[in-house]
Amino acid sequence: MKQLSILLKPASSKCNLDCSYCFYKKVASQRNVFDYGMMKKETVIRLLDKLFAENENCCFNFVFQGGEPSLAGIDFYYFFIEEVNKRQGNNLVTYAFQTNASLIDEKWCQLFKKHDFLLGLSLDGFKENNNYYRSNYDDVIKTAVLLKKYGIAFNILTVLTPELIKKPLELFSFYQEKDFRYFQLIPCLDEISPEDFYHFYSVFFNRWFQEYLDGRYYSVSFIDNLIKVFKGELPGQCGSLGFCSFQYVVEANGNIYPCDFYCEDEYLLGNVHNDDFNEERLKNFLEEKRTLSLCHSCPYWGICGGQCKRQCSSFYNDNFCAIQQFIIDNEDKLHYLASL
Repeated sequence: MKQLSILLKPASSKCNLDCSYCFYKKVASQRNVFDYGMMKKETVIRLLDKLFAENENCCFNFVFQGGEPSLAGIDFYYFFIEEVNKRQGNNLVTYAFQTNASLIDEKWCQLFKKHDFLLGLSLDGFKENNNYYRSNYDDVIKTAVLLKKYGIAFNILTVLTPELIKKPLELFSFYQEKDFRYFQLIPCLDEISPEDFYHFYSVFFNRWFQEYLDGRYYSVSFIDNLIKVFKGELPGQCGSLGFCSFQYVVEANGNIYPCDFYCEDEYLLGNVHNDDFNEERLKNFLEEKRTLSLCHSCPYWGICGGQCKRQCSSFYNDNFCAIQQFIIDNEDKLHYLASL
């Protein structure tokens, strides 16, 4: 069955927090229009009409992000789901929702449970580090308790800030203490060096591996993707093989962009309210060349392909590749994990 992921920004770049490292705030500031307002019902209807008319026998994964998507209000999501149900037919539909968790309450949990949402909670580790950038630690922990109460699946998305990346064991112990089993660790864009990344995972992975041998599994996106590649499978994370795919990002006004990192005017592909779609601009984006000075002679090129072109500065520079050295150090362990 065909898979199609649609990332929607129903509240555009609006957020009730003001995190200094927020990548989407930086992206939106590069546009002529920083904030496109709230997504209107007409935009939802037009988008869904196009998607379901142009794709049959498809699994649609609707992912809501921001800014902060809960600012669109709970009624927006009931309307969106109702409109999807009118058109679904034999297609499959899944929902995901990435939130800072500040506004989530019982009513939101009832929506998420009823329609089987996967939640992503933004939490930058333990309280001291999280509240250095975003003073909502207590809200996130409260929301995590609520989600567990309702039996709603969720993962933790943590930004590896310059402070947090120095504390791999403390971070792992924090996840363990809170019984968080699924998490993504995202290097803070343009702030984390390949050396930082390497030293963090050198320690973090050894602890992860020992926990695994002791029968306690923790899903970590970077590790999970490496194991999949060693198995000969496609990784689940966009960019993990070094090339871009079309993400189908839809801003609140219906603008379509190829990637969450590139929602800028020069990458605008079209708008759901008209029939113009810039295929040439999409082609140029997907085939955009970049300098990969260390990659051409790397024996692990087939494993990472240079990684995501937007995040790659955290993985390698002209003198050092964190992923190459990490694999050299842990190749036997990765082959063992892939064999299971």
